[in-house]
Amino acid sequence: KTYFPSRAPKNIIVIFTEGMSSKVIDYENNLGLNITPNLDSYYSEGLVFKNYFNHTAATFRGLRGQLSSGFQYRDGVDGKGEGFFQIDNATVSKNYNNRLIALPEILNANDYNSYFISATEVRSNLNTLIQTMPFKKVYGMEDFNWHQNDRMSDKKIFSALRDVVSQQKNKPFFIGIYPSGTHHGIDSPDEKYQSGKNAFYNKFYNYDHQLGKFVDWFKKSPRYKDTLLILS
Repeated sequence: KTYFPSRAPKNIIVIFTEGMSSKVIDYENNLGLNITPNLDSYYSEGLVFKNYFNHTAATFRGLRGQLSSGFQYRDGVDGKGEGFFQIDNATVSKNYNNRLIALPEILNANDYNSYFISATEVRSNLNTLIQTMPFKKVYGMEDFNWHQNDRMSDKKIFSALRDVVSQQKNKPFFIGIYPSGTHHGIDSPDEKYQSGKNAFYNKFYNYDHQLGKFVDWFKKSPRYKDTLLILS
């Protein structure tokens, strides 16, 4: 009742942040770097769960595992050429379709619209895997006219999230989103931290900035009062 005084939220948005740790967040690390001012401010606005760890790496296993509460066995690359990134789309579908019950399937059965926005290509193995859970629609970068390198920037993917949320009408919805601008080795193409010389700081500073812009928009949208926003 503290957070939703009128009624329980019917919609859910989950932001699955690539490579995020509480040790990056200023509020947690007490280093005074001012890399995550927006994330810091959310500590006083919502619930915070301490000591949450994704139960497995890499990203494709972590996403599917969190949405199905199961451990994903297959490696990304193995000596037999059967790793997740060594097989094609058809094999991904064959290996993962109808193997377990995931959250989107449960919500679909309860008259939800379920969507996932991934930073990668529509036909990437990652998007194909997510489709098997099954989301009603999995978006990739081509859906938002983005063809820079191999993934959408965090600035672009949060813009895409605004577009998808704005399209929602009468049905309750679940939206998962995977911004990957904080992936290991990536520098920010947009916002820079101070002089911009530290790529590690840049990418998290940029993520925090783009997240903050989305949340500012979200608070003014008609969906704000009936939607639960989860940052993972």
